[in-house]
Amino acid sequence: MKSKRGFSLVEAMIALGILSVGLTGLAMSFQAMISKTVASRNQAQASIIAQSVLSELSDSDPAEWVVGDLAEDYLFDFDGNRVSTPEEAYYQIDLGVPVKDLGWWNVAIGVTWAGWRAEQDKAGFGAGSSAEFAYVLDASIAPYTVIDSPL
Repeated sequence: MKSKRGFSLVEAMIALGILSVGLTGLAMSFQAMISKTVASRNQAQASIIAQSVLSELSDSDPAEWVVGDLAEDYLFDFDGNRVSTPEEAYYQIDLGVPVKDLGWWNVAIGVTWAGWRAEQDKAGFGAGSSAEFAYVLDASIAPYTVIDSPL
């Protein structure tokens, strides 16, 4: 009787098929991980941008803000650096009209970026959402007062 050595062609084809299914699943999980990482990075950057805008604006009287003009002043590139033209901007803000309530100013700062809806859907965050902004910071600003310093 002959001894059987090695694999038959059918066994090799089945093993190759199983390997290709496993590698396809692994590649898809890597793609999903990259999509979620990009979306998370943009969310974190939007949070930093909204906080910096709020910090700058809290030094002035909200009653004097010209909301449309302020939104044009806050344009940011991919790394969060300010730029001067909308063509250079990756992140843009939209400033809600400040509302005074019990002496405090309430304001919403919305941040969007290029392709954010597709990115959120691809990463599985808020799929099919009708949200107007990718990130919104709702904040309350203390009453604005000017303190005279004695000279």
